Amino acid sequence: MHVVTLRAPISHPPEDVWRDLTEGARLSRWFADSGDLGPEGSFCFDFGDGDCFLGQVTRWVPERFLGWEWRFMGLGPVFHIQFELVPEVDGTLVGVSDRGARTSAEADSLRAGWVDFLSRLERFATTGRTSRYEWSQTIGTAALTREPPRSVLGTLSDPRWWRSGFEGADVALHSPGPNQVVADFHRADWGSAETRAVITVEASRGGAYVGITHEGWTALPPALQLPERRRFAALWARLLAGLEGHSWGQAALLVALLGPWLATH
Repeated sequence: MHVVTLRAPISHPPEDVWRDLTEGARLSRWFADSGDLGPEGSFCFDFGDGDCFLGQVTRWVPERFLGWEWRFMGLGPVFHIQFELVPEVDGTLVGVSDRGARTSAEADSLRAGWVDFLSRLERFATTGRTSRYEWSQTIGTAALTREPPRSVLGTLSDPRWWRSGFEGADVALHSPGPNQVVADFHRADWGSAETRAVITVEASRGGAYVGITHEGWTALPPALQLPERRRFAALWARLLAGLEGHSWGQAALLVALLGPWLATH
């Protein structure tokens, strides 16, 4: 397991950085929509594009230390995040550690993500203006299942699984490698556009790790790009919850936390 650590100066004093990290009204300006956080409380950080972090506060030392434990979209591995706030003359030195990456490549991706998030926090602290990104052009998520990789790949190679999970979409399946399935999606209202999901299945302790990357949303008609990206994120959350062995009620709860699409899909 890899640990990513970095530090960045923020132009807010520690008391304001603490509020930036724990008050919903401030978090929504640079990170994600959320209610206020509290000691040992649970949270949902909603990015507005179908993605979210579900987790809980694990450490609470006001204006000094803050800990989060979360799973992306409520699925896959658990990541442990620790913040340290160190006063400086012109603001606060914010230290972040993120433990949970499985590979060095994943750790590099986490590092790039935190560099971006901290730069957005600094932009918010400096300008007072909202600095969140609008939406991610890639659905990237994962699941951990107790089933062995061979069994998971068998499920993913069955067209019936795709038809039941993505009703209304035409799905063409490919197998470019022994541990991958590629799915090309098309819907009638997309015109000639397609999106592509690459699913990688690897052995993990006691089962399999299933990684998903689904791209191509900017090729859709502009009015459909974000709504369809949200809808498919919710569908992936439901399907991956099933692979992880959640009950239908648990899966529905996970999807409900991702946004309004559960009501109609």
